[in-house]
Amino acid sequence: MRAFVLLLLLALAIPPGATGVSSGPHVTRDAMPVVIPGSALGDLAAPASYVERPPAPMQDEQQDGLWLPLPAAVNASGTPVNDIVAYRWDGAAFAPIVSQVDERFYRYLTNYASGFGVYSQSDLELTYAFDVEGTRRTADAPGSPGVAALADPARPTTPDPIAGLDTDDEVVVLWADLAGRAPAHAGLVEVPVTDPLSRETRYAYVGQGAAPAFAPLVRYQRDADADVFVQSNHGSYGGAPGGLCVDGDGVDAAVGALHACDHRRPKDSATVTAQSYRFHYAGRWKMDGIEVAEGAGWSDSLVDRWKGRAFQQREGNAADVGGFEDENDWTKSSVTLGERAGPIRVLRETWGADSGTDVTRLETFYPTFYTQTYHLRVHPIPPDGLYAFWDNKQGMVDTFYSPLRPEGVPIDGADDEAYGFNSEWQQDFLGKPYFTVDVPEPTLQPLAANEDWDEVAGPHGSLVTYIHADRPEAGVLMPYYRDDASFDDGTGHEAGSFGAHGIHFFGTVDTDNAFLPVPTDEYVAVVTQHVLPGRAGNVGDEAAALERAPLIVGAGA
Repeated sequence: MRAFVLLLLLALAIPPGATGVSSGPHVTRDAMPVVIPGSALGDLAAPASYVERPPAPMQDEQQDGLWLPLPAAVNASGTPVNDIVAYRWDGAAFAPIVSQVDERFYRYLTNYASGFGVYSQSDLELTYAFDVEGTRRTADAPGSPGVAALADPARPTTPDPIAGLDTDDEVVVLWADLAGRAPAHAGLVEVPVTDPLSRETRYAYVGQGAAPAFAPLVRYQRDADADVFVQSNHGSYGGAPGGLCVDGDGVDAAVGALHACDHRRPKDSATVTAQSYRFHYAGRWKMDGIEVAEGAGWSDSLVDRWKGRAFQQREGNAADVGGFEDENDWTKSSVTLGERAGPIRVLRETWGADSGTDVTRLETFYPTFYTQTYHLRVHPIPPDGLYAFWDNKQGMVDTFYSPLRPEGVPIDGADDEAYGFNSEWQQDFLGKPYFTVDVPEPTLQPLAANEDWDEVAGPHGSLVTYIHADRPEAGVLMPYYRDDASFDDGTGHEAGSFGAHGIHFFGTVDTDNAFLPVPTDEYVAVVTQHVLPGRAGNVGDEAAALERAPLIVGAGA
């Protein structure tokens, strides 16, 4: 306890210092999207639905919820989403701009096929009407056993229960495409959008018409072997029952190497290609590629892979005391809730992480950055909680920046932890490694992660990360960083940690909504990562300023 207090005092005593000046790419408002809620679009949008908890127990792996009918006077359909057009005023006329309409609705997530389904019960989440849902891909493709296909091709997804645009749907445009105010806007809804930093107000105009086709700014492509069934965890998430699949995570398995298995899921590997980066999924919880735009092509991946850890950091450290789980376990016990691709952004949501039956992670990809929104709904996880972080590929990044180290520190695999809060610090009374606890090093990072940033940079690209907690009710959200070539958790593609950075849900208590069907104690955290070509220098404060002062949309602008 005394050591922890000393660390806290040291962290408070170290001044942030002056941010170094960047000579490379910058994080700018022009790259930001403007998300207009349907509630700001007047008569174009119908009232959203509301939802009642489904009866329990349910045996289905997916339960979409029961929508109560709205009064007839307000239960009209909204404007067909394919007829929504966004414009700007160019000084002489209205010009259409690239836009995307994403429908949203509340659904209950239930999975009584899971061994923890009774504990998790039903959890309510406002999410998207996807193009395709993974829970519906449970059949074998005709003539291709072991390859996933829709069980009912006529029902690839769950539609929004309100036809057309409603008040909880979203229309997305780009700040860079907006312009000044029109002298009149008959037939169009005027939406003011204000940058609180520059105090500049621009205007979007939305109406009904023939929507033009725009080339997508972000593309989503499933891998050639993405539909191959792989073995899923029996009992912890269910999976498509019976049939043929491949072993393990299917990374190196040929489609022909099939065997009978009880439970299976598609591999779901895919590539997202944006303006400044290319992102690769090796599975639902396994992401192993962030390549950065470089000349006419792409750099090598800056990261070895994304890593998730539960209970403790190192595999094999007295696993019988606290256990150990990683992204491999979560991939086998999850499903892709859905995928959606439009001209401005790509959405992909993963559902389930072993005993965290209703844990979800929604990833939203924009041209120059992406966000990861975690809904943490799980039982207490002693002793060390959860980690979610990127482990960089050795040699691809060489400098780490944070508010406490604006001048940067080298990423070289040499352990930077001055106070020994790493895996060797905790031992039991027999002197054996007990479990891994890794709290922030006070000479490198603040102790709290909420509204905090860090950055890793190198000659091929820079990743600027910002963390925000929408619902910080349960546990302590800490930043995570480790640069230690000798630290091997036994699960990555390469040994050692090289500027690994992310978040640590430390000391989590129950976040599974206390058996209630509505959010009560779940933890919601949003991680935003800006991807910049080349060596950006320290641009963390630039990114943080934009994140802390988001665009103001609508009547309050």
